[in-house]
Amino acid sequence: MSGLTLFLAELFNQGLLSVPVFLLKNYRHLNLTEKELVFLLQLMSFNNEGNLLPSAEFLGKSLGEDLAEIKKNYRELIKKGIISVSKKFDEKSGKYVETIDYTPLLEKLTDLWAAQKVLNEVNNRPLEKVSKDSAARVVEVFSREFGRGLSPMEIELIDNWLNHKKYSEELIFEALKRAVILNKKSFRYIDAILYRWESNNIKTIEEVNNFEEQMKKKKAAKTSKNENNDRDAKKKELIKKLYLS
Repeated sequence: MSGLTLFLAELFNQGLLSVPVFLLKNYRHLNLTEKELVFLLQLMSFNNEGNLLPSAEFLGKSLGEDLAEIKKNYRELIKKGIISVSKKFDEKSGKYVETIDYTPLLEKLTDLWAAQKVLNEVNNRPLEKVSKDSAARVVEVFSREFGRGLSPMEIELIDNWLNHKKYSEELIFEALKRAVILNKKSFRYIDAILYRWESNNIKTIEEVNNFEEQMKKKKAAKTSKNENNDRDAKKKELIKKLYLS
C-alpha cells in the first residue's frame, strides 16, 4: 500500500465534517469574521466526535491556541446569536448535560436564505417597475448599518418603499441617518419617518431640511408663548396674594 493510500485511509478514518456551502458563502452576512467561522467549524468537528461542549482549556490544548482568544471567540459566537448553550438528556449517563445548541445558526441561515429569495424575486421583476441596482444598494446599506442580514419582511418593506411608495434612495438613506443619530435604529421608526415626510409631500433632502426648520420655529414660538403665559399667571397670583389675602 502506497504512502498516499495510507494517508487517505487515515484521513477518512478521522471522519469528515459536513458543512453547508451556503454558510461558507454567506458567513459575512451573519457578521462573522474568518477566525470566528473557523472556530465555529472546529466546534462542529468536536461535536461530531461526541464532545458536545468543549471547554476553552480543552480547545486550547487540542488546537494549540491562546486561551484568551478561544474564550473571546466563544463570547462572540454567543453574543452574535450563532450558538447558545442548552441542556439535553444523555441516554448513556441518564443525566442532562450541557451542550452547544446550533439552532440559532440554523434559524439565521434560514432567514438569510429566505431574504435572498425575496431579493432575487425583486431583482427579477421588469426594470420599469423597480430598479434592481437601487434595491440591491438599499439592502446592502441597511444590512451593513444593522450589522446583519435583513429578514424577508424587511426586504419586502424596502421593496414597498422603492416600488410602490416611490421613495428615492436619497430620502430612504436620510431617514436611516436620522434613526441612527437618534439611536432608534429600527425599520418601524424609519418607516414612520418616511410616512411623515410623504404626508407632508416631502420628496427631497432640501424639503426635509425646510420642513424641520419650520417645525423648530413653531416649537420655539409655542415654547415662548407658554413661558409668557406662565409669567402672566405668576404675576396674577402674586397680585392676588398681595391684595386679596
